[in-house]
Amino acid sequence: MNDLDDNLGRGVLYVSGTRGYSAYEIAVQNGFVGTEQEWLDSLVGPQGEPGTPFDELTEEQKEEIRGDEGKSAYEVAVEKGFIGTEQDWINSFLTPDGYYNKTQTYARFKVNNTMSQSDIQSIMNIQSGKIIDFEKGTYNFSSRFVMNANTILNLNDSTLVFTITRGFMNFLPDEEPLEYKGKGNIAIIGGVIQGTSCSFCHASNILFKDVYFLNCRSNHVLEMMAIRDLVVDGCTFKGYDSDDLEKEYIQIDDPTYTNFPWFTSQDNPTYDNTPNENWTIKNSSFLAPTDEGFEFGVAIGSHTNYLINDVHHRNIFIYQNYFDGYSHSAIRLKNVFNSRIHHNIFKNGSNDSLLVRTIRLENNPSEIYIENNYVDCNGNTAFIFCNSPNENISVSSNKIYNCTKESGDTYSNNHVLYFQRPENLIVNNNLFYMPTKQVLFVSDTNDTEEAGMLSFVNNQIRIAALNDPCVIKILTNANVTIMQNNFDVGLTSKYVIVLGSSVVRAYIKDNKMSASIKEKALDLNGYVGILTQIDNIYFQTYNGSSTYSDISSGTMTYDYTSFNTMVITCGTGNNTHHYKLRDFYPYNKLSTRKYRLPSFDTSTDTIGVIDITLNSDKTFDYRSSNSVPLRAIYLINE
Repeated sequence: MNDLDDNLGRGVLYVSGTRGYSAYEIAVQNGFVGTEQEWLDSLVGPQGEPGTPFDELTEEQKEEIRGDEGKSAYEVAVEKGFIGTEQDWINSFLTPDGYYNKTQTYARFKVNNTMSQSDIQSIMNIQSGKIIDFEKGTYNFSSRFVMNANTILNLNDSTLVFTITRGFMNFLPDEEPLEYKGKGNIAIIGGVIQGTSCSFCHASNILFKDVYFLNCRSNHVLEMMAIRDLVVDGCTFKGYDSDDLEKEYIQIDDPTYTNFPWFTSQDNPTYDNTPNENWTIKNSSFLAPTDEGFEFGVAIGSHTNYLINDVHHRNIFIYQNYFDGYSHSAIRLKNVFNSRIHHNIFKNGSNDSLLVRTIRLENNPSEIYIENNYVDCNGNTAFIFCNSPNENISVSSNKIYNCTKESGDTYSNNHVLYFQRPENLIVNNNLFYMPTKQVLFVSDTNDTEEAGMLSFVNNQIRIAALNDPCVIKILTNANVTIMQNNFDVGLTSKYVIVLGSSVVRAYIKDNKMSASIKEKALDLNGYVGILTQIDNIYFQTYNGSSTYSDISSGTMTYDYTSFNTMVITCGTGNNTHHYKLRDFYPYNKLSTRKYRLPSFDTSTDTIGVIDITLNSDKTFDYRSSNSVPLRAIYLINE
């Protein structure tokens, strides 16, 4: 008994007994004569006849030697108590990123709501891989879980209710994780998490799948800092109780003490300027709360930018999600490069005291692709707002409905698309349905910067009554292409296209316009560059004496032989008139040539004449009479 008592509780049990006989000794007892080796040799029989190779057997012979079909490993697992589909069983062997982890063994643990939080935490503390299955039920927690690396939480149909923020963390305040070397390979799958948030940092391979996050307490729901390879798939987010509408359901956080003050010192080396990268957010719903006292400001993004030394968050992919009821922005990307927002549905952005922007791009975004989204702006929501210089932005194949915030409201830049100083902006193949605001406004210029490219091509604009002065207004230094668009615009608009004086070159061709605005299509607004092509478009100058001085007479020193069309505008306000002179000089003979064009001001019944004289030195003189102002003369190539 002493041997038994001494080994209880050690996992190994030793019990003494009598030694038995070997097979050779039993053979000797039964009459075998010889050594042990001779006995072994006696067990080997003579060589048999060679058999027929399997591939030479007949089908009947093969059928005779085949046994009954055995059960699959999955069927055996079900017999042993596994519950779930075959795919569920396969998934039980997967690591968080969806691949078989050949270097990590995952042990399974089951927990239930009769266990204490400290007991569940002790399982999470295990260093090796672990899958923790929560049995169905409601769990109430008053403190935080600190998750170790290589942890999978299967919440199944359970509900976890917290009375504390940051209910899940992957660090302790006195740790110093760097880059992406903290506790990673973490997955939370299924279930409901109520009343708390998840704060993770400096890690890779983080998965949230099919989780319902409800009524988070005073924080971002997912606060992610310096995370590489994050997947949020099939989750639902609904409500937080902060009154700060710039809070995000999913925060793209910066590694600074100001943003992430959960370590013991602001001098902690963990604040190392590591960006977030390689995020996928898909198949998820971002919803307005239904419970009183909770808000939904921003679904995904940042409200600060502290990355330095030309470091950027990058590779953020947001697709096939549903956004409903945001009161600040659905997506707000700051200092983000090389990212794509596509095939999402945005609905019902609403705030009585704020112009809601569906997508905000801030702090010098680059390589952003916004494609194939459906947007219902619900009357007070702009689609894209970019208030900083940007480059390589593509807005393509989106359907945008009901951008109707009235100009009488106190909102600046309340356009469907607003961009500040873009370098290479593409707006192609979109549908803009029933906006009452400008569809595209491109502001500001910096003459020290090289002009970029701006393309507005093959868009459909359907407007019953536009309350802004124009549909498109471009004031930046850019090479502009506007072609193959369909402008179906109500008569309340003054112009369709306005080009500012900083535009470098414009190519305007093959645009279709409703008959009601054909005589109010283009405002050159001081533009002095070269229009390389204009077709199917008519002209009207800017309405206002502050734009042009009276140029009733003078000499134009441009070499007119480099152009084939002269555009002349005269008059004031809605009484402005326009003339085109195509092929206005003889190609084979340079000599004085005069044109007399009638001009008039219907408001005063004034009738005048504009004289254009082409000179042999390739300059030309112009003069208007009878006090009818000559507003502008342009040379273009059609």
